[in-house]
Amino acid sequence: MRIALKFAYDRKQFNGYARQPSLKTVEGKIIDLLTSHDFIEDAKESMFRSASRTDKEVSSLGSVVAFKNI
Repeated sequence: MRIALKFAYDRKQFNGYARQPSLKTVEGKIIDLLTSHDFIEDAKESMFRSASRTDKEVSSLGSVVAFKNI
């Protein structure tokens, strides 16, 4: 099943949206949560896609990710 997830986040807690090595990012945190709760095995296998991009110090109210559930 393909799932779309809409979410919001506060700029204060993240170093931007896109995954970056050694930095806490929104995309990285979402993938970590989805894998740790067994919604996906990994980003590649689940065809994880996102429709958001923000820099550090930017908040979002309506970002979306989509993935194939296990």
